[in-house]
Amino acid sequence: MTTLSPPPTAPPASDPYRDLVAATARLLRLGERADRAVLLARVLDGLADVVPSLRGETLRSAAQASTAYAALLQIVNSPAAAEEWRAHDPFAEARRRGVEAKRHILAVEGGALTVGQVAERLGITTAAVDKRRRQGKLLALDTVRGNLYPAWQFVGDDTLPGLPRVLTALDALPWTQASWFLSANGYLGDECPLAALRRGAIDAVTEAADAFGEQGGT
Repeated sequence: MTTLSPPPTAPPASDPYRDLVAATARLLRLGERADRAVLLARVLDGLADVVPSLRGETLRSAAQASTAYAALLQIVNSPAAAEEWRAHDPFAEARRRGVEAKRHILAVEGGALTVGQVAERLGITTAAVDKRRRQGKLLALDTVRGNLYPAWQFVGDDTLPGLPRVLTALDALPWTQASWFLSANGYLGDECPLAALRRGAIDAVTEAADAFGEQGGT
């Protein structure tokens, strides 16, 4: 009599595989809403492009990150992600430079303040801060964290003398205005407008601001 051996059983799923299945199930539940489904599909497509390119220490470091958020940040900031970005977006390098420029603007000359910090510094309400922003008397930059106010526009518990006048004359979007204040200006002998304003050259800086649109941003 022939004895039949039992069919081989599949090996138990490894812990990482079970974690992947659980995470996928969670994503599918989140994707029951159409708007989330669109977003998740794009994010997952991006990960599917990048993950195969991760190698060696980058892959190990991301896999062993202390949290899921840390792992995601490591992947996004990896050279492999940068390469995939450039491969799929012809304007990737220009976008990257733009992001770096904005980071620089937010970091220099004392950094940037939230609306609450500005209100506390000036001794007014947050509503009053927002009113000054809408009137063009304060410079606020739109970021993922909400409006942030470059700290260099404040002196003690007030704004830099002449600032509202210059902002009114400077016909440009807020990020362009911030860059203009921090860049060498030919009308000011290659001095940056912020430095000139700090030494009290309000008329000269205002004239340079007036000329900005006419001369294409000298």
